[in-house]
Amino acid sequence: MFGRKATLPIDLEFGRKRDVQLTQSEEFTVSEVEALAERRRELIEQAKENIKMAQQKQKQDYDRRHARPEGFQVTIFRCAVLV
Repeated sequence: MFGRKATLPIDLEFGRKRDVQLTQSEEFTVSEVEALAERRRELIEQAKENIKMAQQKQKQDYDRRHARPEGFQVTIFRCAVLV
């Protein structure tokens, strides 16, 4: 666009090299984008941790509600069909 290759946030996140020189204002923008990419990675890690904790809590709640006492017996009814 406008005679040069665009530098996308994904390029910065994965460390792709730029083959053009940037002006000081463009370099400032790039540093802002890099900071946003770092913040995004931190948020993703925090979200993964929150999901894992929520899953553990849900499992504990489910297990507590569906627990059977020791020695729990089940009656099995078998129906015989004579041919």
